[in-house]
Amino acid sequence: MINRQKLYQSSEDFFALKGSAVMKLSPDAAISVCLKASELGLLVACVEGFLVHDIGYESRLDCIWDAKKWLRDDPATNNSLAVEFIQSELSVHGAFIVTLFKKST
Repeated sequence: MINRQKLYQSSEDFFALKGSAVMKLSPDAAISVCLKASELGLLVACVEGFLVHDIGYESRLDCIWDAKKWLRDDPATNNSLAVEFIQSELSVHGAFIVTLFKKST
């Protein structure tokens, strides 16, 4: 069961607990999830950044990245852009939610 108050440090937890769209991840874990998603042929659909406070998390409307429509058939390139977004936000945002999408065949 996912603890929605916990900041997860491992992409292994993300995949084991099916954390897509709900699990708060450290920046390193979020990057690792995006890279692993590429290996699995999954598309990063959305990345949301959060500020981390002593009492919890603050979602940020100014820290949302959405998949590039024209890259839906190229998860590796799309997911690399998601990684670049996370890297550009790490100095401000300490937690991220990653939403994955499995393309139907």
